[in-house]
Amino acid sequence: MDNLEYANRYNEIHAVLHSAYIDLFYLIILRDYENENGGYRKDLCSPLIHICELLKRDLCLNLWKVCFDKDERANTLPHLKNLLYEFYGKNIKTKYFQAKKKEINQIETIRKTSLAHVDANRASLTIQVTSFETILHEARYYLNELCCTEISPDVNKFSNAELMHIQLDAKLRFGTILRQGAFITKEEKSEDNA
Repeated sequence: MDNLEYANRYNEIHAVLHSAYIDLFYLIILRDYENENGGYRKDLCSPLIHICELLKRDLCLNLWKVCFDKDERANTLPHLKNLLYEFYGKNIKTKYFQAKKKEINQIETIRKTSLAHVDANRASLTIQVTSFETILHEARYYLNELCCTEISPDVNKFSNAELMHIQLDAKLRFGTILRQGAFITKEEKSEDNA
């Protein structure tokens, strides 16, 4: 592995985690808006539920790709750590995070039943947004430990500023969409109760 390959591998994982955070923040916004506003308009409920399912699947796939994929060709955090040791003698002391077995199994099952195969007996699977958030934060921390600017100046840590930018952008853009008609207005709610 040369310096360019290291930078490409690192930056690809960084991009996947960036995308996963977008999914996560959209899910959080949907959950929070629903709780704050008492539900979605009836005519928009089905599309919003579908959007939530797609976001969860995309988030699961992204987490699987960089955290849990066991394929020897996969560009994962553990594989990048091993390559850094093998080619540069970098012994990263940080231990790879240990997600709970239940959460890993749920991500793997969602990946298999929703993304990799059509499952005629698909059971309803749920995973808490907080579980995604924990795994994602740990993956970001681990990625930052693998950031070696002395090997390539073309890599940057996944900073708190970048994370805040993703979160604020999601609130601004996605939140605007939701505020412009996805929720039951107070007038509609009083009409439903009448």
